[in-house]
Amino acid sequence: MSEQEIEFEEIETGEVEHNLFDQGEEFLKGPGKFVLIAIVGVAVLIGGYYMYNKFVVTPKNVKSAESLYMAEHYLLDNEDYATSINGDANGAKGFESLAKNSYAGGEIAKYDLGVAYLNNGQFKEAIKTLKEVSFKDDILSTETYGMIGDAYLELGDASEALSYYTKAYKNRDNVLTTPLFMMKAAQTLEISSKLDEAAKIYESLIEKYPYAKEKNDAEKYLALVKNGKSIYNLVK
Repeated sequence: MSEQEIEFEEIETGEVEHNLFDQGEEFLKGPGKFVLIAIVGVAVLIGGYYMYNKFVVTPKNVKSAESLYMAEHYLLDNEDYATSINGDANGAKGFESLAKNSYAGGEIAKYDLGVAYLNNGQFKEAIKTLKEVSFKDDILSTETYGMIGDAYLELGDASEALSYYTKAYKNRDNVLTTPLFMMKAAQTLEISSKLDEAAKIYESLIEKYPYAKEKNDAEKYLALVKNGKSIYNLVK
């Protein structure tokens, strides 16, 4: 390694300890909420596609679509997770009810129910529900694995969290979800003090996804773990 490279690592390490301390603390406090906005956004986009084809094109399912729309309104617009799960006083159905139906949007409702449970702090319910979701769509299945990982990490089970984050980043190779869940897998390894394994994931992310938005943070975290340090140990 050249003197120039050594100097770069030392500077980056100092910056990580100073600037990313809060990020590590937030990840430990609430990893499940770290990417929920993105997850919900994907659910809306792809859910809208399903709804258009299954409900608008098929008139008999219009009422089901309207019910799903109202529940998603509480989830996305109001961030009223309890109402999105249980329904409202005016008779609008919640995701718990909608997910039990066999109509075409049942899987979307089940997925949304898992998102609502996770946001509402009902982590065991989120895991159970999301494990029952069955999508052929690669992105939604990837996000489902990732959310199960989030729920396990919230419950303090880093081993299961790592297992599902690994499934998530290996499920579909793309610049949107793969670097995201590689970061979460590496960070979970750091929490478990497995710095060498975390370094390998950071290095792979940097090499394979040089234009991903996670790349800069991966470089900073890598500089730390190569020096035998971890932001998550610093938080303790």
